[in-house]
Amino acid sequence: MEGSLNAVSRDTARSLLVILSSGEEDVRHIPDFESNRQRLYGCSDTVLSRFGPDAQFWTSVDDPPEESDGTDLRVSEWYALTVESMDLGLVAVSPTEVGVFWICNPL
Repeated sequence: MEGSLNAVSRDTARSLLVILSSGEEDVRHIPDFESNRQRLYGCSDTVLSRFGPDAQFWTSVDDPPEESDGTDLRVSEWYALTVESMDLGLVAVSPTEVGVFWICNPL
């Protein structure tokens, strides 16, 4: 539903964190993405591990990605929760804490 968050798997959350690290909707904005892919996914795993194995993940992204083999890891549709035209993110929820990872850019 537009204007709400959608539940996603840990693997999807992992990919979304990598995308969000670009500051845009696409990993093409990350310098040397292909040569840094393993490191970026490792960093994403480290961040998500903080929330434990039973964490739940939610996103404003309407077309959440899974890990891809190429540099086409991106999102193209999301539901803005603010007035900004680019407003996408991830919420991680564990029994003891909530983490919010977001980018908002006026386009």
